[in-house]
Amino acid sequence: MYLAIAADGYLRYGDDPVRALAARFVGITDQLYVPPWSAQWYVKEALSHRVDGVVHLVADDTPGSGFITEALEAEGIPVLEIRANNADQRSSDAARIPERMAEFIRRRV
Repeated sequence: MYLAIAADGYLRYGDDPVRALAARFVGITDQLYVPPWSAQWYVKEALSHRVDGVVHLVADDTPGSGFITEALEAEGIPVLEIRANNADQRSSDAARIPERMAEFIRRRV
């Protein structure tokens, strides 16, 4: 996902390197979470890279994530939604990530 964001969102220049770097990330929230554009972007990237399935980390503060999952599944791309927080290990443990990912992969092979 992040490589594609780099290609789509990193063309920012300027004399101040901190401002140039910040400008690269200003639109990332739109690219990642704002429906319907975000869902269309995820589908475009998944299809162009011919993915076999998507592991979708869903945080509580991303209300558009359901649209992304729906759009991917509508294209026939299996999705494993993991509801957890990147910064909170307790939520990762509760989400049983290793077990669920192993099962998701087994069902696809």
